Amino acid sequence: MRDLQQLQEQFLKTEKLYKEIKAATEANILTWFWATDSIFKLEPFYFEQHRFPKGKRLLKEPAKRANKYHYGLNDVNEIIVERQYCGFENEIYYETFFDRSSSEIETCRFDYGPDKLLINLMLFIFKEGILVQHFHIVKKGWSIYNYCYKGKNLIKKMLKHEDPDSHVISERIYEYNYDQYGFLDNIKEGEYFWYKKPNKKTSFDQLTEQAQDKLLEAIKSNIHKYKVKEKLFCLFINYGNQNYFPPSIAFGRQQEREKWLAEGEMAKWVIWNPAEYASNFDMDLDIETANFFDLYNQETDMLQKDHVARKAILNVTIKIKECLPEFGFNRTDDFVIIASDYELADFRKNFKILNPDFLSLYKEVLP
Repeated sequence: MRDLQQLQEQFLKTEKLYKEIKAATEANILTWFWATDSIFKLEPFYFEQHRFPKGKRLLKEPAKRANKYHYGLNDVNEIIVERQYCGFENEIYYETFFDRSSSEIETCRFDYGPDKLLINLMLFIFKEGILVQHFHIVKKGWSIYNYCYKGKNLIKKMLKHEDPDSHVISERIYEYNYDQYGFLDNIKEGEYFWYKKPNKKTSFDQLTEQAQDKLLEAIKSNIHKYKVKEKLFCLFINYGNQNYFPPSIAFGRQQEREKWLAEGEMAKWVIWNPAEYASNFDMDLDIETANFFDLYNQETDMLQKDHVARKAILNVTIKIKECLPEFGFNRTDDFVIIASDYELADFRKNFKILNPDFLSLYKEVLP
């Protein structure tokens, strides 16, 4: 069995062998098929832990290949090539090649660019058909995963990792728990849930209603906690492009706005950027609420319901607007409330919904 040093040396050799590996692997392909997304990983519970929706096999080649996956099978129907098409008009793709010539499985993944740079080299080691260890080698770092089982159920995954930038070595442990029927219930790292099986009796719409109720109470509680006394021109509920719940709370201070306005035409890109606000806070949550939001984010990702989560935050912000008097803010006459992502893709649309009375006043200075 190869050790870490040997695999690092092999990475350097493999970097120069793209054409040879591609030719040798594709020579063994018997059939190809297309899929909407990734459908196969050698790591147990990969899709659950990373909250990725599993792709579906397509009956025929898609009209547009962007963001689709193309798989090549050998004579025993094992995947030996994966092509991950990029979302560009020109048809370029990442390529992963699987070497299944021994009891171990080795994979190498190449970039989509013309130089076909090697992204990673992985080695999967099995014992009696069960994965017990795998190595993940990159240009300047590595990860080693060891797997522990009770019977056939994975109960623990231990990770040792060297950061490619700092070269600091860290260790992590993931625990896998099952329900009374032997199905995966959750994946935990300490007190953090990477995955929790949803209650099948609760629909995503019902989860969304619960998420809205919990978020409303969390925002109100946190606003009362911060007790901002300076004059404000806006309250900005802001979120990223994944893990929407909970969003952050930012308070736009009039003193800051006056300073930015003096800087000229580019002021609007600062005034409406909550990252620039001196008061931009992550919310404090109790454990129960934090775990619920993790579950909701997980289901949002796996069901690809991003638009629903964004709309839910907007709905809550509308209710927060109705509660403004109870917070006792010192507000400017043109005070507004906003809900948007960091990149401001939702900004104008939500601004119109939340502040219709101020649209004519602000329309020339909105980003």
